Amino acid sequence: MKTTDSTPGGGATFQGNGDRVVVRDLQEDGLPAVGYLRRYDGALWSTTVAGGYNTCKERSIDIPEGQKVTLTVCASRTARTSSVERPAGAA
Repeated sequence: MKTTDSTPGGGATFQGNGDRVVVRDLQEDGLPAVGYLRRYDGALWSTTVAGGYNTCKERSIDIPEGQKVTLTVCASRTARTSSVERPAGAA
């Protein structure tokens, strides 16, 4: 998936086999690409940030089998170039 702006600035994928999130910064616009992996009920599971044109950040997360998740990707003016993992119930 890619950001929905006219010239996509970021992309993200989730692989259920291995529980991997991959986020890519696709545009030289000064904005990092941010991927948000959430449980289907909306609780934030992890945030992955790829900062810098043509960079890629990969993250493995232990997700229980059968857990439904959603992945969102965007360009952010406020994100830092690091990754944060939170317990599934944490906000």
